[in-house]
Amino acid sequence: MLYIITGDINSGKTTKLLDIYNRLKRGDGFFNRKKYIDGHYMEQGFIIYLNAVWNQRRNYMW
Repeated sequence: MLYIITGDINSGKTTKLLDIYNRLKRGDGFFNRKKYIDGHYMEQGFIIYLNAVWNQRRNYMW
């Protein structure tokens, strides 16, 4: 099964992807996670989930 999640900025795409992962407990995917501190945007990072390392995630912050 292939899921392609699209939508506007801040429309819940990442939340939907994580919901699918939590339900299926398998799969591969990636997303861009925004980091906020005290309600202020600070940075973002690219996160990859791989089926082989389900309980691990690889964070690529820049």
